[in-house]
Amino acid sequence: MSYLISFLILFFILLILYQIFLGHSTIIEGNQSYIVNVSKNKTNKTNPSVLENEITDLCGNIIDLSGIVTDLSGNVTDLQKQVIQIAQAQSDQVKQLAGGTNNPAPITGTS
Repeated sequence: MSYLISFLILFFILLILYQIFLGHSTIIEGNQSYIVNVSKNKTNKTNPSVLENEITDLCGNIIDLSGIVTDLSGNVTDLQKQVIQIAQAQSDQVKQLAGGTNNPAPITGTS
């Protein structure tokens, strides 16, 4: 039992030490171009050709993103139609179980 407690204490101490000394990283998860962007930011920003290249890169990224947004908006529209169909199917099922709007089911046990 004391071995387990000693092991857990040692494990958590090592975990805390890792976070303090080795856990500081400049890599942002999910952003592979972060290191490239950091190195670009260190270049001379007064050079017009560097600024022109950066603007061109940004315009290309915006065009790529607009295509992705268009695709996503189409997907959202399709999903909205599916949700409406599911809600209508559930409504129809409830009406069928309850006897419809013109012929409701009799309610018993209320008196």
